[in-house]
Amino acid sequence: MKTLIFVYNADSGKLNALKDSLHKLISPDTYECKLCDLTHGFFSEKAEWTKFLKEADFEAEFLHRDEFLSKYEPKQEYKFPIVFEFKNDKLQPILDSSEFKDLKDLSELILKVQSQLSD
Repeated sequence: MKTLIFVYNADSGKLNALKDSLHKLISPDTYECKLCDLTHGFFSEKAEWTKFLKEADFEAEFLHRDEFLSKYEPKQEYKFPIVFEFKNDKLQPILDSSEFKDLKDLSELILKVQSQLSD
């Protein structure tokens, strides 16, 4: 089974989560994590995203930027958010930060992930 690694453009921790939630509420146009913006409401994960992940034919790992850098110690720099496929013991980007900017809603994200998996 394929494994996808979704990396938020945010750091872990309760204080950071609170700060990010307030930023999304007060100034959504300047919030820097499109992955979080598309998949989460103010308090929780969106039902459509939860359903998609539950029915998906891949395993998903979700990491904050600091957790990803600590766990995988990548040899190159990445811009976040980003989605990787973990394949042959290597991280292969399938959706990068520039592609996230073009996504208008959660449905587009789901379609993009599905299309990348069918390639």
